Parts: sequence; structure tokens; C-alpha cells
Amino acid sequence: MLQVQFWITRSQASLMGAEGLHMTHLNAAVGDDWWNIHRDVVESISFHTAADPGSLALTSGDVIGEIHSDIRPWSNVLFDGIKSWHRNCRANHVNCNQTLSKTQSFDCDDVALPTRYIEIIPGDESVLDQSRLRFILREALGERGRYISLSHRWTEKSKDAMTTRENYLCRTRSCAHKTSCSTWGRKDLTELFGEASWLAVNLGITKIWIDSICIIQDDLNDWEKESVKMAEYYQFAWLTIAATQTTPTGGLRSDLQPTDIPRLARLPYRDSNGKQDGYFYLQVVDHKALENDYLRQVTKSELLNRGWVFQEWLLSRRTLSFSGASWGIFMQCQNGDNPQAITGDHVRTQTGLKIDKAFEKNLQMSWSSRPEVFAAWRAVVETYSSSELTQIDEDRLVALSGVAHEYGKALQALEPTGILHGQNELAITACTYSAGIWLGDTFSLLWEQAESQTCSKIQSISTWSWACIKIESNQQDDQRSPRGAQVQWPSFGRRIEPVGRAECAITRHHDGSTWVADSAEPPGTHLNDRYGNKSRFSVLKMRGKVVQVSVDAHLTRDSRITTAGLTEHSLSTGREHWRAVATYKTPEKIAGWASLEHPDYQNDAACRSAQNIVAFFVLTSYSGRPSFALGNIYRSHTIHSVLYLRPVENPTYRPCYERVGVGRLFEVEVSELFQAATEQILWIT
Repeated sequence: MLQVQFWITRSQASLMGAEGLHMTHLNAAVGDDWWNIHRDVVESISFHTAADPGSLALTSGDVIGEIHSDIRPWSNVLFDGIKSWHRNCRANHVNCNQTLSKTQSFDCDDVALPTRYIEIIPGDESVLDQSRLRFILREALGERGRYISLSHRWTEKSKDAMTTRENYLCRTRSCAHKTSCSTWGRKDLTELFGEASWLAVNLGITKIWIDSICIIQDDLNDWEKESVKMAEYYQFAWLTIAATQTTPTGGLRSDLQPTDIPRLARLPYRDSNGKQDGYFYLQVVDHKALENDYLRQVTKSELLNRGWVFQEWLLSRRTLSFSGASWGIFMQCQNGDNPQAITGDHVRTQTGLKIDKAFEKNLQMSWSSRPEVFAAWRAVVETYSSSELTQIDEDRLVALSGVAHEYGKALQALEPTGILHGQNELAITACTYSAGIWLGDTFSLLWEQAESQTCSKIQSISTWSWACIKIESNQQDDQRSPRGAQVQWPSFGRRIEPVGRAECAITRHHDGSTWVADSAEPPGTHLNDRYGNKSRFSVLKMRGKVVQVSVDAHLTRDSRITTAGLTEHSLSTGREHWRAVATYKTPEKIAGWASLEHPDYQNDAACRSAQNIVAFFVLTSYSGRPSFALGNIYRSHTIHSVLYLRPVENPTYRPCYERVGVGRLFEVEVSELFQAATEQILWIT
């Protein structure tokens, strides 16, 4: 078959109508079908194009692109490229000028500044001299303007640079020795903090927010107030600098080697009459290397494994991230495009891989109805749940509080005026957030552990919350660092009917020896107080039916596959935890499966000896699949999605239980027991 070589030019649309071809890129492909090549069905090779200053190729307007040959880590070309991208985003992208929930539009040049920010004072000479930068920690006091935020991993050097009660007065120029402390210099910051500040100044921004400096780290009251505001600081920032990769000295960029720069090819330039007059240049764009570099050094970076950083990336409207390659500055906003390298090339994926787990376009967010908001929240939790947190017991929920607050705004925006002020108790409950779950979302109670490792319990978070389980993970330095346990929500089949529901959550606090109730007020009374740690331990009031069950050994692989089909469980992950479940009425027959995450039930003996486990019915759905494999002679059957609970002593709330796991039941006897059971009120801690 005849193969034809095609050359396709790419132009700057803004110059259409001007003289010349205004060519910025050139694509080459070999194939037998022009249409397939044009639609990118056939893989092509892309080149940057450029011409010498003053040459006919440039002055004619035919070749106006740029090649990238600077081995310096920073240059005015890079600064101008970032500023140009930012201007285009602000002017043309509606999503990037709105909050995550789409409930507020804002101008990133005119926002309320964080409680504190670092003012960057350039030296007398060029700002390109980092050593001349000086800094002052400012209290905003209602000031407005624009600022840049930094997303980074804490190191020992970060701790050395942090603001404490001891140095706060000096850093804010409020101390008695003002002459020596009028400003503090580059040497007082880490390499990363200094380079990020220097980058900000070169982008025209003289204010930067860095958590370790702008929050007084040894002041618990200041931390509690500022930690819940951090999400806003990233969301309203002019730009977030994300230190996805750092140099050996801790900076953002280092000098490149000449071999790091893609090679050039020189081609003769011919005018419209075919006469040669000088040359122009091609520089290949290795899209596969670009994609691999981004996936390896940004998406899979240690930074994006951190729990706090997930929120920072999801809320930031415009983000700058880094790798060590020649193109290694990536720009991304919320417009839906893939990340753009500083060279102007977009990261392309041929496999449909979600290259950024923390960007809203990959979480398929929708705000048009309450069920869609709830589904989007579960997707957020599935992504966030396995993140690492150094202080996981304290930060598991607060590190996601800013995102939760945005979801709360989206839910409130869906309700008619007045409903959230006591006129409709059902709506109040639906919009109430407690311990990482929206009480109006019945599905959210049915979370499952999605990985094979054994969990441990976070004692200060309610057992019904996905946030209560954690896993010790091995780091490269052989130190064990805690992370959250990965959770998931599978699909729930057809004709779903809620049969159990949450009626309210009573928040409790620790008085030093025990957990006591804050109040018994209806949920929704203090909506804005429920996104952080204030709701981490709540007693959930439930209405529904319970049936006593027995739990046995793990199911075999074949039994898991069969049982998954019978219960229409769509996900293969997490099934290694499944145990056989039977009712007291037919103990010899498998009635379903249980996935028990509670640490007390991680061996067969403990499960078999448990005489007090009950199934609380949350949802029913219906399947048309026959269940002959496990002795069911009926062609169709009912599927019951349940929580497994065990009783606990509580003098205030009776009967009181704690969650030990989740599962599904399907036997006819289960449906009979469910129908015969009496609906009751119970409490889950």
C-alpha cells in the first residue's frame, strides 16, 4: 500500500489575517489516509519551528515560533511564558475564575489576603539577584490584593525556617530591636522558600503565603484558626507553586546540561516563488517523554501522596509544577486541558490515563443535583483516603475540610431559600456534614476497605466514618509513616430503595477522660462548624432494622466471584477481606459476605466466636440473576446492603453500637427475617 508523507503546520490563531503562514509548529506523519492523520489517528512527530532574527523566514511572518535552548534554570523567556499563560487563562476561562463549588466568582488580582503573608522586598538592583531579597511577615488586617501560595512537603529545613512565638515579633517588625530586625533575608529561608519568593517577584507578585511561616507553629490557637482557612488561601491565590520535584539543594530548578536540550535541524527556507533565502529551524517535541516525565515526576511525586496537598491542588485554580527535564515547568488550570509544559506543548495521554488525580476535571464533578454532589464527594474521598499524613489522627478530616466546605456551599445552593434555617428538617439533615460524611447520602455509610493490608483504628473518629481507619506504610528511608486506608463505594444494582437512614449526629468532644456530648441540637444548627475536627467524633442516630448474623472464615476465590455476582458487586478490589455470613435461622447456608475492617476481627477464631454481631439494613436492590450456585432455587432475589455492628456500653445512648464492617446479603431467609423485624432507633458511635 502506498505510504505518503504529510507535513502539517500549526499556526497562531490570533495572527490569522496577517501576512505569512505564521507557523509555530510542524507535524510530520506517514500514512495512506489524510483524514486519519488529520484526526491524530496516525501518530505524528511534532516540531517547534523558529527562524533567525531579521531573516526573511521571520520577517515574512511565515515562521514565528520559538525553540528552547537555554540551559539556565530561569530566564525572562520562562517568566514571560508563565505570565502569558496566566493572562490567557484569566481572560478566557470561566471555571478558573470561580470557586470549586461554582458558587462564587472572583478576580485573583483583588481578593482578601490571608491573615498573614510574606512581603517580598526586592534589592536595589535587578530582582534576578536572589541574595538581595528581603522579607517582612505582615498581618493583612482586611487588606486586599494578590498573592502566590506554595504547596510543599515539610522537611527539617522547613522546621528551621518556621515562625514561632519567639521570632514572631522580629519577623513582623514589632520587636524592640527594630534596627536589626527591620527585615529578614534570604539566608533565613530554605532554598525552596527563597526560590519560590524570587519566582513570585519575577512574575510581578510581591506577596507569598507559606504555611510554615505564615502560621505561628507553636501556637495551638493560631493553628486551629488558620488550618481551616488554608483551603481558602490556595483557592484564591493568583498562582500556586507546587514543589513536586526539588533539586539536591532543595530548590525548584537547577542548571541543565547541553545534552538535556533537544537537538535542532536546519532546513532551507524558500519564499512564495520557491527561491531559497536563508534557513529555519526545527526542534523535535518528544510527547512520549513529556508524558512519562509528567506522570513520573508530578502525578506520582511524593508531594501528591500527602493529604494536605490533595486539598491544595484540588482547590488551586492555577498551578505551576516541576520536573527535572528541560521542559520541566508545567502549567495547569481548571479549564479541562491537559497540563501544558513551559514550551507550550500539552501532555498527551494515549491510554486515557487520568494523569492528575487531584484536578476536578478528573473527578467528574457535577453540581446540578444533590445525588450528583454526593456522588462527586464519594469520588473525592476515594482519591483522598489513602493519602499520607504525619499527624493522621489529628489531621485526617481537617486536611479535607476546605473541600468539604465547598461541597456544603454547593448543597446549600441547591436548596430553596429558608430551608437551611429550620423550615425543613429533612433538608437540614441532608446538608449536614459529620466526620467526612453527608448525612443525607445513605450510600456514603456503605464504604468498603479497598486494599489487602490490615487497618488500625483512629480512636478519635467515629467508627461509621471512612476516616476512622489507617495503615502504616513503609517509606524509602525505612521509617513507617501512617496513611489513610483506601476506601471505595461499588455500584448498588437496580431499583435501589433506602431502608435505613441517619436522623441526626450528636457531636461529642473529649474532656480529658471521656467523650461527652456537645449538644443534642438538630443537625444543621451550626453548619459552618462541622467541616473540621469539631465533627470528628459524633454519635449517629439511625432508624432501621437489624438481624443477628454469624461470620465465618474468608471466602475462597471462586466463592468470592460467585457471591460478587449474586450481590452485583462491581469492584474486584477489597474482596480478599470477604467472609462468609449466615443467619441464625439457616447457619449452614451462606447468606452473603462481610468485609470487616475492625482490628478485633482479623482472624477466623475471633469472627467465629463473635455472638453479638448484627446486620443493620441500609439499602435493598433487586437482581434478575439466578442464584443456583449457592442453593437458591429462585431466579431473582433481593440484595440487602448492610452495616455490621456490635453493641457497646453507653449510658446516654441506648441501644448503642459501633461499626465493625460492611457487606451484602441475598438469601430468601434474609428477606424473611428483614420483613419480620421491627424498625427501631439505634445509635452508632
